[in-house]
Amino acid sequence: MSFRVQDEKLLSFNQIIALNKADNFVRLELQLFENGIINENYNFVTEKGNKQILAAFILKLYETGYFNKRLFLDNKPSKEIKGPAITKFFANRYGANSNANKEFRNFQLRQKQKYDNIISSYHWLDQIR
Repeated sequence: MSFRVQDEKLLSFNQIIALNKADNFVRLELQLFENGIINENYNFVTEKGNKQILAAFILKLYETGYFNKRLFLDNKPSKEIKGPAITKFFANRYGANSNANKEFRNFQLRQKQKYDNIISSYHWLDQIR
């Protein structure tokens, strides 16, 4: 499921999103829309704080197993799916100005408290399981 032209260098929805979480993921995207992070066309809404909320959303999904850990390609050894591949997927999915890679890495490495504060401030983020 994609809303933009698939860049050959990026992983697809089916490669990134765990099969058993795909339906839940689509429902969570509705929360992104309802909270003004993306619009009805799945375009990122550039407003103060939205990129940090998007990064927190992505990291929460990462922590709760929404993404496949490895990519299996025909006749090749499996490849670990890492943060940059995931954030590039979302940057493509939500379009211009939605690249939250920097914020995602900061939340993982040195701004854990800020991430925790965002998660606890938004009930819908805190409820992701």
